Amino acid sequence: EIYTLSLHDALPIWFSMIINLATLALVTYHAITWFLVMPKTAPLLFIKRRPVPDKLIVNGALVGFAGASIVLLALFLLTAP
Repeated sequence: EIYTLSLHDALPIWFSMIINLATLALVTYHAITWFLVMPKTAPLLFIKRRPVPDKLIVNGALVGFAGASIVLLALFLLTAP
C-alpha cells in the first residue's frame, strides 16, 4: 500500500495557524489602508443632492469588512471538525 503524505499532514498545526493569522493580519492591514485611500480616489457620492462625507464611506466600509470577517470566522468555527 502506498501512502501519500499531504502538506497538511506534514506541517504541525501551530505552523498552519501562524501562517493563517499572518495572512489575516496582512489582509486586514490592506483593507484598512485601502478604505482610507478609496474616498480620495472615488467620485463624489450624493444622497438627495448632498455629498456623502468621506468618514461615513470609510466607516461603512470598515463595518462591512468586520461583519464579513465575523461571518466567515463563525462559518469556519461551525464547520471545523
